[in-house]
Amino acid sequence: MKQEQKGYSILIIEDNPGDQILLGENLKDTNLKIDEIISVDTIAEAKKMVELQHFSIIFLDLFLPDSSGLDTFSQLAKVISKTPVIISSGLSDTQVALRAISMGAQDFLIKGEYSVALLEKAVRYGIERKEAEQLVKTSEEKYRYLFDNNPATIFIWSLVDFRILQVNETALQLYGYTKEEFLQKTLLDIRPDTDHKQLAIVAAKLRHDSARTSGIWKHVNKKGEMIYLDISSHNIVYQGQRAVLSLANNITERVLLQEKLEEEKTKKQQEIAAAVIIAQAQERTFLGEELHDNINQILATASLYMDCALSDEESRIMRITESKEFIKNAMEEIRKLSKTLLPPSLGNANLLEAVQDTIDNIKKVNEHVHFITDFRVPSENSLGDKLKLAVYRIIQEQLNNIFKHAKASTIMISIKLQAGMLQLQIKDDGVGFDTSKKADGIGLQNIFERTALLKGTAKIVSKPGEGCELLVNFDIETAWEKEAVLADHPRNVHA
Repeated sequence: MKQEQKGYSILIIEDNPGDQILLGENLKDTNLKIDEIISVDTIAEAKKMVELQHFSIIFLDLFLPDSSGLDTFSQLAKVISKTPVIISSGLSDTQVALRAISMGAQDFLIKGEYSVALLEKAVRYGIERKEAEQLVKTSEEKYRYLFDNNPATIFIWSLVDFRILQVNETALQLYGYTKEEFLQKTLLDIRPDTDHKQLAIVAAKLRHDSARTSGIWKHVNKKGEMIYLDISSHNIVYQGQRAVLSLANNITERVLLQEKLEEEKTKKQQEIAAAVIIAQAQERTFLGEELHDNINQILATASLYMDCALSDEESRIMRITESKEFIKNAMEEIRKLSKTLLPPSLGNANLLEAVQDTIDNIKKVNEHVHFITDFRVPSENSLGDKLKLAVYRIIQEQLNNIFKHAKASTIMISIKLQAGMLQLQIKDDGVGFDTSKKADGIGLQNIFERTALLKGTAKIVSKPGEGCELLVNFDIETAWEKEAVLADHPRNVHA
C-alpha cells in the first residue's frame, strides 16, 4: 500500500529504443501509480542511476552493449540488494532468463508477448516477492545472530546418525574445534565411550516418547579434557530432516568444586575416625597399665597380707587392718580411673566444678604452670548436657595442645554466660604458631568439629612468640535446637 500511495519509480535497462518506448507505454497503460520511468541503454549507466536513487522495480535486458547474458544480471545484483528485477528477454534468451531467476531475479517477460494486465501483475508480484524475501532474510539474520552469539553452547545433531549439523561460536570456544572440524564429527565423538549406551536411550526417547529431555552429561573437548554440561534438548526439523537442538551450560567448575568438597569431607571424616581409633587404643593401653601396674599391685599386696593373717594368729588383726587399707586404696584408685573415663560434665553434674577439678589435677603434676580462671555462669540450668560436655572436651583438648606444644607458664580460662551466649576463652603465653600454615595434628580440628556440631563458632588467634588464644561462642537457643536433633540421631554425637 505504501508503494501505491507514493507511486512507483521504474528503471528500464534496454538498448533497443523501440523496446524502451513500448515497455514504457505499456506500463503507463496499467493501473499502477507511476511517478517516473527512467530508461538507460548500458549496465554502466544503470549502476550510476541506482547509486543516485532508489527504484521500486527494474526491467533488465540481459544483452547490452557493455555486458551480456548472466554477467549483466550479476553486475547489477552487486549494486542492488532490495530492489526487485524483472528480466525483459527475447524468445531465444528464455533459458538464460530462467537461470537469472534462480540467481535472484523476480520474474521474466518475453518481449512482445505480454499483455498490459500481465505486465501489471508481474510488477505487483515482483515487488511483493522481494519484500517477502527481505523479511525472510532479516528473520534468518536475526536467528543467526542469536544462535551464534548466545552465551550458551548450542549444537544441532541428527536423530538418525548423531551427526553434528550445526554449532554456534560458544561451542567452538568451549570444545576448541573449528567449525569445519566440528561438522565432520558425530555426538559420539565428543562423549566418553561409557556414555554411548545412555545417549542411544535418550535418542530413542526423543524419537518416540518425548519432544524434549534434559540432564547433566560428560563431554570431551579437543584436548581430551572432561567437561560437564547441563543440557536441555528438544526436537526440531532442520534442513528437511528430523534433528535435535541441544542447549548446554558449562558447569565443569561447579562439579569439580563439589567433588573437591566431597573429597575433603571424606578425608576429614577419615582423619576423625583414625583419631577416634587412636584415642580408643591409647585409652585401652592406659586402662591396662593402670589396672596391671597400679591397682593389681595394690590388690596383690592386700592378698599377701590376708595370707599372712591366716597363717599368723598373733598378727592377724594387724594384717587384716593393713589389708583393709590397701583395699581402700585400690577402691580410691578405681574411683579416680573411672572419673577420667566419665567426666563430671555429663548428666546433671556442674561444668565449672568439672573444669576446676581438671585444673587441680594438672597442678599436682605441673606446679610451674599458673592458672587464671574467670567463671561467670550464674546458672547452668540453661546449658544442655551435650553443650556442657562439648565445652569440657574443648577445654581438655586445648589444655592438651598447650602442654604438648606451647611451653606456657600461664594459662587463662574464662567461661561467661551473658545475653544468651556462652563464651569460652583459653589463652596462654606460650611459643605461639603461624595460623596461616596447615597444622599436622588434629587437636584443633577436633575443637572446630565439636564447636560446629552445636552450631557454635571457634577462632584461633596466634603468632610465633606471642602465645595463643582460643575463642569459642555458642548461642544457647541454637545449641538446644541442635541437641534435640542429635537426640533423634545419637550416632552423630562424638563424645
